[in-house]
Amino acid sequence: MVEANTSIDKIPALTLDEVFVKKATGPQTPNPRLTPLSKKACKIHGIDPIVLLHRDHASFGESNLDPEIQTMRYEAYSFTRDKLFSLAKQERSKLLANCNTSQDSVSVSVASIVSSNSGREATLIENEKKRLEKMAARQKKELLRLLSFEKKSQDIMAKMQTRAEEQKKKEARARHDKRRRELHAAEQARQRELRRKLEEEKQEHLRRIAL
Repeated sequence: MVEANTSIDKIPALTLDEVFVKKATGPQTPNPRLTPLSKKACKIHGIDPIVLLHRDHASFGESNLDPEIQTMRYEAYSFTRDKLFSLAKQERSKLLANCNTSQDSVSVSVASIVSSNSGREATLIENEKKRLEKMAARQKKELLRLLSFEKKSQDIMAKMQTRAEEQKKKEARARHDKRRRELHAAEQARQRELRRKLEEEKQEHLRRIAL
């Protein structure tokens, strides 16, 4: 157990800025280890640090995936990543400002809040209330945007399926028409051959009568 912890401790802790420019290496990319303040800032807003990693357009490609959907996924990820990074950065700045006068570089001292006067406590409570309201509004806006993105993706998939079904019907009609033309041509050839044989028999019959 000690060896495992030692191994983890050897992994360098990254700031939010360092995580933001770090590129994801694939589906098995490990969650980045953050510095204390960056970690706390992400935890406050429920941000998984792995979604802050950089992913290029190609990383969203899949076999038989429509390029338009791939681009939509990339743009949605990039948009959400930028928003979450900005949110975490703002929170980290607040934590850093509150920690400047404290020996604890990880979190705001609970003791300092308890010892503050009632007016200070009221201000903190009001500020926290406003912060939570703003965060809820941002989350609602983001949820609506993601729902809109999902609906757009579904609409594209539905259109693709409709086009595929129409194409199948078109190909089926084309095969049917081709088969009908082939049968018609075969029947015409059969009729011509029949008329030719009848004409030969007629001529043969007339020749025999003439003899």
